[in-house]
Amino acid sequence: MEDWKITSEELVRLRESCLQCIRDGELYELRNDAKLRAVYSTQTYEEFNRRSSSPSSVQER
Repeated sequence: MEDWKITSEELVRLRESCLQCIRDGELYELRNDAKLRAVYSTQTYEEFNRRSSSPSSVQER
């Protein structure tokens, strides 16, 4: 069996690759969380229509 040695350059590349995967995963989770919050907090069209036509929501010009 061959003697498998890992060079310092390979370790640096592996470290950077792992860190990038972690960053990508955190960014994915953050975006996914924002999408879910938007979905759960978004009004239905009927709710939006009722609020936009109520007198308190009409601004004076």
